[in-house]
Amino acid sequence: MAFPSWRVSLFAIGLCTMLGSLVLVRATGPVQDKKPDLTEAKYYGVSTCNKCHADSPDGKPGKFATDFVLMNEFTTWRTKDKHALAYLVLEGPRGQQIGKILDLDVTKDPKCLNCHATTSRQDRRGKGFNPFDGVSCDGCHGPAQHWIIDHALDPDNWRYKTPEEKEELGMYDVRNPVKR
Repeated sequence: MAFPSWRVSLFAIGLCTMLGSLVLVRATGPVQDKKPDLTEAKYYGVSTCNKCHADSPDGKPGKFATDFVLMNEFTTWRTKDKHALAYLVLEGPRGQQIGKILDLDVTKDPKCLNCHATTSRQDRRGKGFNPFDGVSCDGCHGPAQHWIIDHALDPDNWRYKTPEEKEELGMYDVRNPVKR
């Protein structure tokens, strides 16, 4: 299925805007000579990751190599992973019943959101983060604030970083089952 050129243009403009705003945040912030404070790092969620890690309309992987990752991770997460539905459970009948029993709003209370969304803290939500996405990319890979720029703007260089180098920026090593 081919997309009209205006849709492709809008997508490209949106991607450039998103990456440009992330670059601006990094460019105007303090120079990082030391390891960033990951206890306050922001989560960006699936709206940042799905631009590259989703199946393309024609089913082809696009310009990125697929020998290291499949580049369909968003699609797999959205269609096959229960984490994508974690927040919706709170809005469903069972979640609402639990809310009545506990006398709290399960869609807003941190005691619920800490498990059914990636974070419950407003101050840790970066641009594009949406708790409705459930347990999203940053939930497993770590808050993206300090690694998303290198990851998105220079993917060829990113793939050659060691897991330890990526961890210093806050990206968790999900390939290591002990750490995962």
